[in-house]
Amino acid sequence: MAARESEEIGASVLDELNSQREQLLGARGRLDEGNANLRRSGKLIRHLNMGLATNKCLLLLIIALEIVILLVVVYLKFIRQHHWF
Repeated sequence: MAARESEEIGASVLDELNSQREQLLGARGRLDEGNANLRRSGKLIRHLNMGLATNKCLLLLIIALEIVILLVVVYLKFIRQHHWF
């Protein structure tokens, strides 16, 4: 009788271990998928940051160009017309 009970307990333990193994494999799969998503997200963020840096540089270039144009207009309109010396 004790051998039969031990066999039943062993079978139950094996079933539980198989169930836990399946759970762990599923968790590993979800973890791998999450890691892949994080890598894709990192690439996307780096791409967005590059676009942002490019936009900032273009904006600074446009502002500098506008300042130069403004200085040229002021020179032509006011300084060149009035010969100070």
